[in-house]
Amino acid sequence: MKTSASPLIFLSLLLGLLPINSPCQVRSLISLENKHLVPHLDNAFWVVAQQETPVSITQLSATIQIYGGEASPLEIKGSNTLFFIHPDTVGMVEISIDLGDTIEVKRLRVKTMEAKGYLSKHTANQPEPIKSGEFNAQSGIAAILVDYNICASCIVVGYEVIRISSRNEVERTLNIGARFSDESEEIILKATSGDLFIFRKIKYRCPGDRSPQSLDDMIFEIK
Repeated sequence: MKTSASPLIFLSLLLGLLPINSPCQVRSLISLENKHLVPHLDNAFWVVAQQETPVSITQLSATIQIYGGEASPLEIKGSNTLFFIHPDTVGMVEISIDLGDTIEVKRLRVKTMEAKGYLSKHTANQPEPIKSGEFNAQSGIAAILVDYNICASCIVVGYEVIRISSRNEVERTLNIGARFSDESEEIILKATSGDLFIFRKIKYRCPGDRSPQSLDDMIFEIK
């Protein structure tokens, strides 16, 4: 790519754990590794600009706007191309970089992380039945972050376990935590061909969550 006018206009704003590129590398891309910021956490980002010295924190400013409200200032910390921003709510963040002859602005959405429910390798409402032996060997429900480039895990708070037998007999129990309790395991071990198992009211909490979120109900047929 050929440059024209000031080389300062070539800037890349990268969020997440990305390798720091040389400041002498010309870039014009502005991108997010994780697509959005997470509230109540320190979100790391790097600013890589084509200039003699790295972008300093005095060149950066940020605001956050709660949907439908007014924008308010948001603090940025860090130095030497590595910076942190800590939004306290969902909304829209604008980070501005003053390059002297131009100001680059990046708008970033702030939203909570969303997990996907798993029973071992099995996900909610899959069409294939699970063999009774495999189902009996399971130990609990997991809430997994998918498509996030972040080393973090979510905690399953609890859920309800319902067994509907092939004779339409119903058993249910409330489970606290991710692992099957003794009561839940007793129901799980009864799994036989033709049974339906429903895991519902699944609550989980990811890093940055102030209150639990809900997973979709998980329904499994026993083979």
